[in-house]
Amino acid sequence: MKFLRLFLVIFVGLILSTDSLAENNDMQSLSSQNKNYPFFLELWVGYSSSLEANLEVDNSFWDRAVQGYNSKLDNTPVFELGLGFHLKPWLHASISTAYRGTYHYAKYQNQVPGDPAPYPLGTKTRYFDLDNSNVMFNLLLHSQNKLAFHFHSGMVIAPFIGWGIGVARNKIFNFHSVLEATDPGSNMNIAAAVMPTKETYSLAAQGMIGFLFKISERSRIDFGYRLYYGGKFESNNYFVDDDPDTVAPAWKGRLMSNELFLKLNYSF
Repeated sequence: MKFLRLFLVIFVGLILSTDSLAENNDMQSLSSQNKNYPFFLELWVGYSSSLEANLEVDNSFWDRAVQGYNSKLDNTPVFELGLGFHLKPWLHASISTAYRGTYHYAKYQNQVPGDPAPYPLGTKTRYFDLDNSNVMFNLLLHSQNKLAFHFHSGMVIAPFIGWGIGVARNKIFNFHSVLEATDPGSNMNIAAAVMPTKETYSLAAQGMIGFLFKISERSRIDFGYRLYYGGKFESNNYFVDDDPDTVAPAWKGRLMSNELFLKLNYSF
């Protein structure tokens, strides 16, 4: 993936541009945290803004739309907990689990005139919701010397870069379309093409970059940016408002988002 290659380049550059591997007296404020308190708990809060979902829809069944099907999946908060270990004064590993609030898909569509799809719905708005949760293994590396700022109070500010890989659960639910009334006097705003919930599991990955603020021997705050790949998802393939024997090709897509996060880290 392009974003993982990008973070790998930045990661190598950070290693080459700082003497992180050398521990000296100037580094005691960071390294003492690792020697005295090797484990840490972390609490993350953040905000996720999705990119386009790259939806794949079979137009031999689903009617073609002038506006197409692809769209972003809205924005949502992120909550995450983790447990980790200080491998080195400059390298930390953790296992974390995250829940992203519900992403919402909504797409207004006009049917392409003359489209031969077997189940045309005319003018409508398509909807579905997506829940994403994951378990990730993360590595984080930070500068200790050239790129770090040390204060007499003991506070340290340093840049970091990290990445993670794991498994994501994607749940598609509330899948339906709402038909638009063509006659002002009619009551055509009804739901159609209603599908049941579908869960899928997929590979997930993330890259992170930002600054850490060490405020005491045992605690620090990280603030950063994360590019998150939440894996692939797909809808179900039958309707609950029509003949259940009708096989409707599943919609397929992927979750990717830009995220900002604040992480509280406590060593013990």
